Formats: sequence, structure tokens, C-alpha cells
Amino acid sequence: MHIAKGYIGTKEDAEGVVQNIFLKLWDKKTDFTSISNVNNYLFTMTKNACLDMIKHRKVKNSFAQEYLATNIDLQQQFIADEETSAFLEKELEQRITKAIELLPKKRKVVFLKSRFEGMKHSEIAESLGISQRTVENHISNSLQHMRLQLKEFLSL
Repeated sequence: MHIAKGYIGTKEDAEGVVQNIFLKLWDKKTDFTSISNVNNYLFTMTKNACLDMIKHRKVKNSFAQEYLATNIDLQQQFIADEETSAFLEKELEQRITKAIELLPKKRKVVFLKSRFEGMKHSEIAESLGISQRTVENHISNSLQHMRLQLKEFLSL
């Protein structure tokens, strides 16, 4: 386990490597009697399994970086197109309006006063006759609702 952790770095991954080695040993238990130096055999198996895992990580990271780069390029090309940008802006505006309309009445009033009228929490609380904490709760819940309703736009 210590050898695997030295190669891999994390305890959890090292444990996984060691478990896989023991499974391989169990599968080949009949061949195990022909091994003259068990320590060297286990060391070599551990080293090779760790190196395989490191290679796999490199491939996985390379693919992820390539995928992200391609995805970012596509998004930038998509947004660069003015017509598309205007369409997205109009769509986003409609979705924001719809999301606000879905809010409960009191929460919607608080949210609009905060975000569109620029009122402070204390001003909203005083004008509606509610506590400042209630205003904060309404705004927090409204923002959570808005994030949920606009999640596909937030990923761009």
C-alpha cells in the first residue's frame, strides 16, 4: 500500500490499486506457486498497476482539456454571431420575466423592489411592514428559484 501511495499520491486510489492486485492474484492463484520471489513479484505488479493508472489519468486529463477547449471555442463562435447573441438575449429576457412571474406574490414584490428598484433590505422591510430577516429570506429564496429556472443560461 505504501508503494502504491508513493506512486499514486492518494490513499483511496492506492487502496484501489492494491485491491485490484489482490483480485488478480486470486484469479491466478494456481500460477502463484511457480513464483520464486514473492516480494519482487508483488512490487512489480504494484509498480505496473500504478504506472497504468497514471497513464490512464494522463489520457483522461488530456481528453478533458481537449473537450473543454473545443467546447469553449464552440461557445465563443456561437456567441460571436450577433444574430445569435440577440436571439439569446431575447430568450434570456423572456425566461427571466417568466421566472419572476412564477414567484409567489410577496416574494416577487420583495425581489422586484430589491433588484429592479434598487431598494435596500431595510427600506423594503419598512415599506412592506415585514422584518429585515424576512426580506433576506425572500431574496435568498428568489435567487435560488432564479438560478434553477435559468440554469441552462448560467452554464454559458
